[in-house]
Amino acid sequence: MPNEKLMKRKGFCDPPCAPGEACFLSPNQKWECRMTLRNCNPACASGEVCINDGESKCMKRGSCDPPCDTAAGERCVGKSNGSAQYEFEKKLEIQAGGFGKVSYNKLNNQDVAIKMMEDPKEILQEANKHRHVKDCKFIVEILGIIFDETDSPKGLALELCYLGTLYQVIMGWEVHTLYNISHIVLWMEQLASVLRYLKEKELVHRDLKPLNILMFDKYREIRVCDFGISAWEETVSTHLADHRDDMYSVGMILWQLIFRKHPYLDSNAENPAIDNDDVLERVENGERLPLDETHSSIQEVISGCWAHEKDERLSPQELYDKMAEWREKIQTSMKKFESPRLFKEPYSFVRPHGTFSCTHINLGADYQKVEDLGFCVPKFANLIHNPRNNHDLLLNKSMIVVYNKATKEAQFWKVV
Repeated sequence: MPNEKLMKRKGFCDPPCAPGEACFLSPNQKWECRMTLRNCNPACASGEVCINDGESKCMKRGSCDPPCDTAAGERCVGKSNGSAQYEFEKKLEIQAGGFGKVSYNKLNNQDVAIKMMEDPKEILQEANKHRHVKDCKFIVEILGIIFDETDSPKGLALELCYLGTLYQVIMGWEVHTLYNISHIVLWMEQLASVLRYLKEKELVHRDLKPLNILMFDKYREIRVCDFGISAWEETVSTHLADHRDDMYSVGMILWQLIFRKHPYLDSNAENPAIDNDDVLERVENGERLPLDETHSSIQEVISGCWAHEKDERLSPQELYDKMAEWREKIQTSMKKFESPRLFKEPYSFVRPHGTFSCTHINLGADYQKVEDLGFCVPKFANLIHNPRNNHDLLLNKSMIVVYNKATKEAQFWKVV
């Protein structure tokens, strides 16, 4: 259940409210449908909203000083004692995409992410989909719907994941994230659990990619987001989308995690660009990205995710079982599991350890071979491979990112 205290009104009433009613948080902290504006007699004045609390009465929206910035999506709401407060305040824009802009915000003294969108219908549709997937830990939590003064939906209040996206982890975000096969397996196991859950709900995400996967808990967990174009399986033609299409996307995500490259992008070209029509045609003809220079067991998993024939693709349960098995074997072989380390770009786009052949013929104290898998897992998260001389380095200077809640900015501190 979304955090009710953050929603105040226009919440999630079940069953939905009838025409002429709105969903309000009652004094006993339960969501209830009550008669709205047009039923107060006399009618409410401008700046007031009508509720039915045993009897119809008007409640002032509040008068915030300084005035709210309505262009930024702020709204002042009134309390029962007559005082006013900001429902949220805009702090810092963190992401902009085709389906809305996302900002750091504060909602009733809690840090949240606010996703502002243009189409009220799309806002309500996405909120409704979030309601049906609220029980999955690895899906970003929705906290409420943002309304303007005219009660028109303007956006969504979401769980804040200030570590950024998986795309930023792969391609770099001011600092370089060093991760290895143990982190990849952990993230993929969580992603497989999301697909398994969505399959049970018969919901297809249809836009799984690193940009729509947020990082959480010191990079130990993921949160899948952006259900803007997701659809129920019975509402789309079987040849257009089902859970097997999401599995293809998972194969692409795993490929990017391992090779740390843009798929289908020629980085050596003078003006690198992707021809989407050309890529689509090649994929439909069965062409896939190269899988050499990685272990056969990894190749097998990726090939199973993006197989040309949909019926031959791994199911979410099969992928989950495989990743759970790998995680157990890796973690029993490692000295200690650590979160990925962040460095000030010592060697950009280094392949993660455990995804290519071990560089040491005789394994030293920094490595552990995982039986049955062929992985050589580094025991330290800050062990990196230098492609210039084919040597491995245990770096002793790391960059730690500290999140400043007051300024909503990431500050970098060097640790020796």
